Amino acid sequence: MDMISDEKLLAADEEVELAKVIEAGVLAGAALAGRFDGGDASHDELVQLVREGERAWERMFLANLRLVWSIARPVAARTATNPEELFQEGCIGLAEGIRRWDQRMGTRFSVVGWKWIRHHVQNAVIAQQESRRTRGDLRAAAEVLAVQERFRQAGQDRSVEQVARSLGRDPLHVLRVVEARHVPLGDVTDQLADESAAARFEEVETSAPDWIYRLQRDEREILLLRNGFAGEPRSYAWCARHFNTSASSIRRLEERALRSARTAASWSQARDVA
Repeated sequence: MDMISDEKLLAADEEVELAKVIEAGVLAGAALAGRFDGGDASHDELVQLVREGERAWERMFLANLRLVWSIARPVAARTATNPEELFQEGCIGLAEGIRRWDQRMGTRFSVVGWKWIRHHVQNAVIAQQESRRTRGDLRAAAEVLAVQERFRQAGQDRSVEQVARSLGRDPLHVLRVVEARHVPLGDVTDQLADESAAARFEEVETSAPDWIYRLQRDEREILLLRNGFAGEPRSYAWCARHFNTSASSIRRLEERALRSARTAASWSQARDVA
């Protein structure tokens, strides 16, 4: 956060000048790659333009970090979301705004930057809230499946009321889990290796739902790690180290995996019904 306070704000004419230098650097880079006619400019001149463009981009980016923080901080406070994670997402929006801003339109950068920063911040909040709800659904489904399997092996009744009584839950809670996660009542097809695993799957190969193996490898692995199906639930930071990437990339991977999981689970339920 020290970068925010150290960087000076830009005047309107400074923004325009920086935008011109950035654009020149982009065109020079395209010329060096053979995608654009560099005219009479030499190789060294094009390289210099690229470097100047990079420095201008960095100054434009750092000078607008205050704008990112001013948007991310109140949203984080209002939604009980990690402000640093929202700040990171806002920085992605800031970079998008710099790329899209056309200084020839006569508007200040903040008009375009605000739009893209807020867009990324709001999407991050929605994704995190949806992720929390989905993880809760998965754990609730695991609880119901574990109790049903224990009852099945004991030859006992596996009705909604019986499962709810065993979990100490209201029958409506169990019914909502069944409807939301497509948990089959009275006909358990997913075997749990450990009967005592009431809140999570202990052995991935035997206890994970069958549809999870239709996901891509990275999607399957992130769901297993984040939701504790392969041990204790892992944080974004832990997964980032495991995959050798950033926490923001892990969050986007998880969002993609959850979308794929819903499709796969729905397909599996439709197949079972058929």
